[in-house]
Amino acid sequence: MNAQFDVVAVYMDDQGILFGHMKNMILTDSPKNNIETIPLKMKHCTENDLRLAVQELDGKRSN
Repeated sequence: MNAQFDVVAVYMDDQGILFGHMKNMILTDSPKNNIETIPLKMKHCTENDLRLAVQELDGKRSN
């Protein structure tokens, strides 16, 4: 508990790729926190955009 993390979501269908990322979430044991209802905004992206986003996240993780 009280750990900081990022939420990453990727959804693919016949219309393309949707990507969403929410930074600096903090998980606590408060009853006010309902992790099942995180308001994550998704946006359409290309395969290359997705690759770049993942590389950026990986670079932040290893620093």
